[in-house]
Amino acid sequence: MQKRKLSALILTFALALSLAACGGQADPTPPAQSASINSGGDDVSAFTPVTWKFGNQHNAQQIATVIDKELVEEIEAATEGRVKIELYTDSALGDYTSVFDELMLNTVQMAHITGVDTYDGRLNAAMIPYLMTDWDQCNRAYRADGYIFSQVSEVLDGLGIRLMGFCPEDFVGIGTQKPATAANVPGVEKDILCRVPMLDVFALSTKDLGFRCSSIAYSDSYAALQTGVVEGMDGNGALATCTAFGDVTKYFYDYKHLCESTMILISAQAWDQLLPQDQEAITKIIYAKCEEIPARAEALENEYMEKMKTDYNIEIVRFTDEELNAFAESCRENVWPQLAKSYPEGFLDNILADIQGG
Repeated sequence: MQKRKLSALILTFALALSLAACGGQADPTPPAQSASINSGGDDVSAFTPVTWKFGNQHNAQQIATVIDKELVEEIEAATEGRVKIELYTDSALGDYTSVFDELMLNTVQMAHITGVDTYDGRLNAAMIPYLMTDWDQCNRAYRADGYIFSQVSEVLDGLGIRLMGFCPEDFVGIGTQKPATAANVPGVEKDILCRVPMLDVFALSTKDLGFRCSSIAYSDSYAALQTGVVEGMDGNGALATCTAFGDVTKYFYDYKHLCESTMILISAQAWDQLLPQDQEAITKIIYAKCEEIPARAEALENEYMEKMKTDYNIEIVRFTDEELNAFAESCRENVWPQLAKSYPEGFLDNILADIQGG
């Protein structure tokens, strides 16, 4: 954490020195991205149009990219061309950690990425395991006046980044090469070695379900499944399982132990340069889009669940509400206390109370 903060400070200081050295010379930054061209007033005639870079970590098939393309078009139309946005998908601007740092420096103005919890554990609060187990809870959990939103915003404000909304993309399950033992009972050994993302929210919750875990890199996971180095794959929902691992997966256990939720972010420096009416328009557009996402993501999930069966003959194992509740209770009892050290006191209890309407 300290190294990342120091890196950001050094980059910021270097930028300040380079600007000072320019003196009275012409600004080498293109007008559309100049930090000094607009002052954030409300005079439309004096406003110079801006062009933002929008960093996205997703591929073309994912709901997040579909949403982002719509945002680009709607924002340009609503601002009458004063805010144009160039979308870079598939991590074209770098991985999500790099893009996050560039948001702080305003070298990237907008992003749709995973939270970088090296600055503060709360930045990954949207992906705490078993916060929820169905799509109906998403809008309540991630709403703009909710506890998660306020806590994450508080952290981001201190880093020079504005939180605009959450994008719950899919519920995560586990794909395997062979049947899991006692799949519906939490904590019982499943007799499967499973590749997991080496984040505590994944590793701890997957172990609590009863799987043994391996930290194989995502890029090596297909070959590991194909050759039997591992027998299961955690970290994917229906779409990724179908499109990337369909022919090396025989069973998909729909545990819903995590809702993979990313964030739509804007650099505070870029935001402050906008006209107030454009800020209002952009906020309304993104808020409205985020409210649509759970229903659209659920429809996409159902589509790819069906494709797993028809295109790859994958057996999908679903669980009853009672079984899902048992998984959630076990996780909250055994895993949450281990995660709690990364958050302020009472943080997890407050999130749960907010989602459940307490």
